[in-house]
Amino acid sequence: MTRTVAMPLRIRRASSLAACLLLSVATARAEPPTPAQIDAMTDAMVGMFPVGKIMEETAAKDATWPLQERADKVTPQNLACMRQELSVPGVRRAKRAEVVDYAATHAASFAKDVETARAVAPLLGAMSAAGMKAGDSGAEVDYAGIMKSATSDQYLALITLSRDPSKADLRELTGFGKAIADGGDEDKNAQGKAIGELIVTKLMLNAMKTCDVPMSALFE
Repeated sequence: MTRTVAMPLRIRRASSLAACLLLSVATARAEPPTPAQIDAMTDAMVGMFPVGKIMEETAAKDATWPLQERADKVTPQNLACMRQELSVPGVRRAKRAEVVDYAATHAASFAKDVETARAVAPLLGAMSAAGMKAGDSGAEVDYAGIMKSATSDQYLALITLSRDPSKADLRELTGFGKAIADGGDEDKNAQGKAIGELIVTKLMLNAMKTCDVPMSALFE
């Protein structure tokens, strides 16, 4: 009789211990990313497409940029606000807000995602910079030459980012989206240009929203 009662008791205790362990693991996984991790991810994202510096250089040459002939449709304060939002600090601030949102819904994978992003950022940054330069000169980007300088860890990170189904949301966060996973025969220069234009357009619209600039400032 004693043996019959003791066995279920041990089982119940073991089950309770297992439940506690599972709960502690789930809690650890749900722990929010740290500010340092958020900053590291932001730095990696900004490094993949260093457009802030390009826009700052453009703004320095044209006091009416980014609205040019439409600059008189907004107040000087609105224009100044947009120029600030489209500067290096402004672009980083906008991307950090995206990273914060991403981290809130990807807490369990965020640490690994940061590792992947930091490893691949130098490669994508070099490709982006070469693509922007090629856009001005019309030259072909030497993607093979860029890849030759990659480390094995960087190449693995690029493959992981572009091929791993679980990284679909991370691909979207980079701004390159599905294009980074396609790897098809489409002209890479044209594809890179289209991606760059999309990223800049999103930044422009975000700046307009932040600075209370109506769409009528762009259209008659």
